Amino acid sequence: MSCPIGNSFARGSLSGRLALRNVQRSARDYLVYFLTMMLVTAIMFAFHSLMFSRDIMQLFEGAGILAVMIGLATFFVVLIMAWLINYMVRFILEKRSREFGIYLLIGMKKKEISRLYMRESLLLGVVAFLGGLTLGLLLQQILLAALYSMIQMEYQVRLEWSRACLITTAACYGGCYLLALLRCRR
Repeated sequence: MSCPIGNSFARGSLSGRLALRNVQRSARDYLVYFLTMMLVTAIMFAFHSLMFSRDIMQLFEGAGILAVMIGLATFFVVLIMAWLINYMVRFILEKRSREFGIYLLIGMKKKEISRLYMRESLLLGVVAFLGGLTLGLLLQQILLAALYSMIQMEYQVRLEWSRACLITTAACYGGCYLLALLRCRR
């Protein structure tokens, strides 16, 4: 399995190559992790896109309550996703604890093992984020169609991509992901 991100990522050091090899070797174990992280990104992106949608804001210009409700729903989605990200990072760490024990036995330092795990997780996290954005566009269309259906208006499929939505999603995902990794680093 060759990945341009992974190849440039792995050129730097032995630990980078080991991280890439471990991700490739543990692909089946990481599949659930990867798909969950993609789904987390997709849900965050879809809900954030509702918050920043020009059409939704124009449609409910006078009804500020809708913006508040979408904001509250997004807040709770982010909290749940933060917990899920933390759970998934810890799950993979526990799943790999024996492997890390072997690395300790062969002479690797805890700091090197921690750095290896961080690199693997960051590589998977970035790829899952990018894949999740694509899935998020599909989920965005489903949410918008459902919302328009509830208010009995016709909805035409149209991709909406806002910089604020992307930045908010990246900040929430990245912040939750890095906090989970830092908690596991110890």
